Amino acid sequence: MAKKILIVEDQIVTAMDLMELMADWGYDFAPPAVSGEEAVRRAGEEKPDLVLMDVSLAFEMSGVEAAREICARYNIPFIFISAYLEEDLAEKIEMPCRYIYLTKPYDLEQLKGAIETILKVKIPPVK
Repeated sequence: MAKKILIVEDQIVTAMDLMELMADWGYDFAPPAVSGEEAVRRAGEEKPDLVLMDVSLAFEMSGVEAAREICARYNIPFIFISAYLEEDLAEKIEMPCRYIYLTKPYDLEQLKGAIETILKVKIPPVK
């Protein structure tokens, strides 16, 4: 059974690119959540194996706040994606769930390696 990934991204083009990659890599996913509040609700409904979380969301709840809530409720691991390298992010994120932090622009091998590490799976090469 394919692992399920919840994408949380408020930039539609980036979200569509991530959905295409997840499909190519054989993952199950639903349409992306665009806000922290939606991410928390959808994590409870969909029970994903992993959340790809944009740190800076355009709505009230940040990606870090949403991740803390999802972690506390469901203990789901995260890959945080941000255009900014925040030196104090480790302090902001501090939570018991496993996570990896990637900065944009990331390359596909970097993202693939992060997913494999978090889920402890091997992704076959894209043909």
